Amino acid sequence: MKSTNAAYSFACAYLKGEEARTVSSEQVEGLLQRTSSIRESLEIIKDTDLGEYLWDRPINKVSDIDLVLWEYLHECGERLKRFRLPRDMELLLKLYLQKYDILNVKIALRKVISKETPQPAPIGDIYDMGNLDELMIAETIRDISEVLVKSDLVDYIDVLDSIKDVDRRSLIEGETRLDGRYYNKMQKSMSGMIDGGIMNIAVRTVIDLTNMAVLFRKALEKQPESFGDFFLDGGQVFDEATLRELSAMKHQEIVSRLEETDYDLLAQDIVKLFDKTGTADAVDRVMDRYKYRLLQDLLSPRVLSPCNLYWYFMVKELEIRNLRLTLKASFDGLEPSETREYLVAI
Repeated sequence: MKSTNAAYSFACAYLKGEEARTVSSEQVEGLLQRTSSIRESLEIIKDTDLGEYLWDRPINKVSDIDLVLWEYLHECGERLKRFRLPRDMELLLKLYLQKYDILNVKIALRKVISKETPQPAPIGDIYDMGNLDELMIAETIRDISEVLVKSDLVDYIDVLDSIKDVDRRSLIEGETRLDGRYYNKMQKSMSGMIDGGIMNIAVRTVIDLTNMAVLFRKALEKQPESFGDFFLDGGQVFDEATLRELSAMKHQEIVSRLEETDYDLLAQDIVKLFDKTGTADAVDRVMDRYKYRLLQDLLSPRVLSPCNLYWYFMVKELEIRNLRLTLKASFDGLEPSETREYLVAI
């Protein structure tokens, strides 16, 4: 029987209350239409939790936005850690935030292998334990592994050890295997939780969508075979053999093969948008809309459930993504119609 103790009741009431205080689609529209300064933008969203957090922060220029939004997401996790969460939620919180450790490890790999210099995310266990700076100055894969040991993330070390060649193909394969290990950990841990079956479907759906994005980017961008043939295991609809078969097809053939699956309309919409725009970013634009729609239907209706926490962070990430897009577009002088096409509404 589902637990209905006070800890669950309080935690879920808090999460639903915070979900109600997110930036609305009407407020996003206001940001697109009327703002001429950062302060004016923040005035529009001041009655939301995010707007309240940002109001007193030193945001003087567009370059300040990213760091402050990362700080806000970190604070969302810290607030929950201060609660007396039910055991299932406590474990899910730790696992969910570990996705940012994986992100930072992938950033460190890119610095080592391809000399790219993306900025790390100040969130996750590596950051909380004070090891993020050391990770970002890593010069070898062994250096990265040593940081993982210090950060109690030893489950990922063998994935790094398997990267033998310092080239782009090995980087992509290593990143895919890191993601695969993370999702595998999520699924195993969720299996013993309340509504674990529902959350596992959510994870498998994310895996499916990630694999579909690889398929369509490869077909639409005509990428070299070696850069587009790594897939995640454990999806809801596609096994590895099917993915390999689809990866050799043109985009119209992929659409035909996806008829009568849950992703039929998604595939059609990707191709329609690509035909309209001629750019492969149609994949991400369509994929994001479908991902949140599918996961909302799975997770949001549950009550007194870890699903509430899972969905809360997805909503927060989307809220931050939309705000970042609108603020940056506004100060870059883009027309609202150009930005609106990239936003995802809940």
